[in-house]
Amino acid sequence: MKTAQPNVPRLALSRSELAISIGVSPTSIDVMVEEGVLPPPRQWHTRKLWIVQEVQAALLQWPEAGEATGLRSWFEEAAGERPAIREGKGGYPIADGPKDPLQQYYDKLGFDPLTMGEADMKRLTEEAHARWISSIPGSKITKRELNALEILVAVGLEVPVLETAVKGMGEDTRVRLEARGFITSVETFPPEKVSQGFSRREVRLQQPGLGQW
Repeated sequence: MKTAQPNVPRLALSRSELAISIGVSPTSIDVMVEEGVLPPPRQWHTRKLWIVQEVQAALLQWPEAGEATGLRSWFEEAAGERPAIREGKGGYPIADGPKDPLQQYYDKLGFDPLTMGEADMKRLTEEAHARWISSIPGSKITKRELNALEILVAVGLEVPVLETAVKGMGEDTRVRLEARGFITSVETFPPEKVSQGFSRREVRLQQPGLGQW
């Protein structure tokens, strides 16, 4: 049986994710932002994210290989010459049509950018996430879950292990194992430490996980 995880498009990327996405180092991202050829990140508390649409718009202004450099900075584009992104009542971008991944995401949530705002988006996203979590216990265990269980069983019950030390233990796998009651997890470092390469969570095997194995 296929897992019921929603196919959620990425609307924003972290610094390291953006670097991987365009094939450069995180340090190069900093230089590109400083030179004005990439937009600066948006910020919520200490969390910094780049909006995918803004990055794509900036990249399309880069010259083709062999062309004379006629690249304007993001800041010059933002001054008024860049085509504006249409926004709805709550400030969310309006998709180009029913086949636009953004519109497909809105449709899955039941979100209407023309009439709904941030509170609606938060509520609908939380509801969708809760539906996915509730569907996990009845779904087939994935190969990554089994691989993670094998490592944790070898370590033992209730022994704390850094999430990054468990091969294949990404956020998706951890959430699935927690939803099944096979593990528990706790945060070990605040978000600002995570951006410096610290593991954010440690996990512990529980008796149901041992029994399943």
